[in-house]
Amino acid sequence: MLALRRERLRRGWSQAEVSKRTGITQSTVSKIETGVWPVVYPSWALRLSRLFKMSVAELLEEVGADEPNSSPERRGAGDLGEGGDGRWPGRGP
Repeated sequence: MLALRRERLRRGWSQAEVSKRTGITQSTVSKIETGVWPVVYPSWALRLSRLFKMSVAELLEEVGADEPNSSPERRGAGDLGEGGDGRWPGRGP
C-alpha cells in the first residue's frame, strides 16, 4: 500500500474527495494508489503533496498492506511470495 492511500484513509477522505480537492480524476487517484499507473506526472505529484502536506517521496512510498493483521510478523510462511523469499513476481528485489 502506498502512503498516499494510508494518509487518505487516515483523514477519512474518499478517492472522490481527493479528486475534488486536487483536480485529479478519481479513476487516476485509484490507479496511482494501486500501482496500476506507476508513473505520476509532476503536476499531479505536486497537487497531492500540497494537499497532504507531505513530500512526493513520502506519499509514493510503500508502507505495508491494507489489512491491520497483514504485518510480516503475523503472516505465515505461505504468504511470503512464490519462493518464500518475501518477493512477489514482478515486484522487484
